[in-house]
Amino acid sequence: MTLASCALRLGVIVEYRTGRRERDSGRRARASPSGWLEHAADAAAAAALLLAGVVLPVVALTGAVDGRAWTSVVECDVNTGQGNERARLVELGREGNGVVGWDIKRDEVVSGLNRRVTEDDVVRAPWWRS
Repeated sequence: MTLASCALRLGVIVEYRTGRRERDSGRRARASPSGWLEHAADAAAAAALLLAGVVLPVVALTGAVDGRAWTSVVECDVNTGQGNERARLVELGREGNGVVGWDIKRDEVVSGLNRRVTEDDVVRAPWWRS
């Protein structure tokens, strides 16, 4: 996102310097001078379009399907009905002295006690491997 915003900003700056934009209103001017600055403005606009239209959506999609939790993953004691069991949960919220989370192994929402944050935030294999 930083590269896209820099390319857009540099493109607009070059458009003002070449006269492709009016200084008073900021609208595009009808006539634009030719030269290396105009080519630089065109290149910056093309780079910004490429970054905003292709690179950023790919990065966002990759982050959405890479198999990692978007919040903390904790290990808690969960009552399964047959006694307490240690389980890995994706934390959804805190409730009293426990946590409400998504049990990764059982695919259900559970309440857990005695939480401990795990460093491993991988929930499943990435989408492209499954």
